[in-house]
Amino acid sequence: MYKPKFKPRPNTSGFIISKPTIDLSHIRTEISQIPTFKRKVVYLYKQFYKLRDIQYDKQYWNTKLYEAVLLRNFKHISFNNRRRVILSTTDELNEEELVERMLNTLAFVFNSTVYSDDPRIFNEILNFDDLNKAKKSTIEADVIGTILRLDGIKPNVIKYDFKYQWWKQLRDDLNKVQDWDNISRKQLKSLKLEWISFYQYETTLMRLNENLKLCL
Repeated sequence: MYKPKFKPRPNTSGFIISKPTIDLSHIRTEISQIPTFKRKVVYLYKQFYKLRDIQYDKQYWNTKLYEAVLLRNFKHISFNNRRRVILSTTDELNEEELVERMLNTLAFVFNSTVYSDDPRIFNEILNFDDLNKAKKSTIEADVIGTILRLDGIKPNVIKYDFKYQWWKQLRDDLNKVQDWDNISRKQLKSLKLEWISFYQYETTLMRLNENLKLCL
């Protein structure tokens, strides 16, 4: 189980919540009493939605972007299908496993609002070096920030391809290249090179999901 951290993050330009917005222990108790998978998903969506009112100092962050990513993932994208395509697996997560991953992911997103266990962030800021130390962010904050930043620049043909056909097409095209050192101009031109960075990003994110039992 991915565990929450509960200390607020002072003196930092990362994610900040002015007051606690969700009780993760209570949510786990509540979810166990909800009878159907569909109702559990709706309940968890509402908990993620409560975390929308967080502040971030980067230009790409805004509440609308968080809401759009959240809605797209809950309403349009099958995590099992995405996982199956990217990992080339036939193994699917059952409903119980999906709920557990959503709970872990909720804790992960919540942890992006708190600080790493480093006493330096409470020190008084007197100079630029003190400010840099105070800005030390958590891994969770960095991951969530990256997801939002890349979603903001992701081409629509990728962003709204909910079945990940673009992934399959690019994978097949890459597999056709036998020798990258001697690739022909025709082959290179046929590849959608601008998609490769998103291909690598999706692979890395899915590996993180598998390691931490998440569904980011």
